[in-house]
Amino acid sequence: MSKKEEPIVIINGKALTEPQAMTVRAAIENFDADLKKNGLGDDAHGVEMTKLYRDRISEIRSLIFI
Repeated sequence: MSKKEEPIVIINGKALTEPQAMTVRAAIENFDADLKKNGLGDDAHGVEMTKLYRDRISEIRSLIFI
């Protein structure tokens, strides 16, 4: 991670604390690791949903790791 501090995460107008933001970041990374390893199924829908989730995670990473 190129950034030394956690991102500022705002939910419904309330900024999360640093530990809360760290938890969100860790959850996103864990979800991506699970998607990469297991996906959401081998059918067309599962494959497409896996791709779309991973694309959105990539977008979020570009905001976090600037």
